[in-house]
Amino acid sequence: MGWTALSAASDSGHIAVIKLLLSHQDVAVNTQTEEGWTALYSASLRGKEAVVKLLLSRSDVIINTQTKDGQTALSAASKNGHERVVELLSCSA
Repeated sequence: MGWTALSAASDSGHIAVIKLLLSHQDVAVNTQTEEGWTALYSASLRGKEAVVKLLLSRSDVIINTQTKDGQTALSAASKNGHERVVELLSCSA
C-alpha cells in the first residue's frame, strides 16, 4: 500500500488537512506504506507533536504498529530525541 492522504498530511504536519480527514470516521488511520509506516509513525519520527496529539485522539489508532524493520512510533520518536512525542506516546500506551 502506498501513502494515504492522512499519511502524507501527517508527514508534512498539515494540521487543517489532518483535522478534515479525521472528521470522517471511516478514514483508515492505521494504513501502512510499503515500508510499514503509519501516519502516527511518520509524525512521531518527524517530531510533529500536534499531529501526534490529533492522531492519538482517535480510539482506533494502533500505537505499537511495527514498520518492516521493527520500529514503532515510540522507538522512532525516542531515537530522534522528540521528548514531548515520547511522553505523549508513553501516556497513551
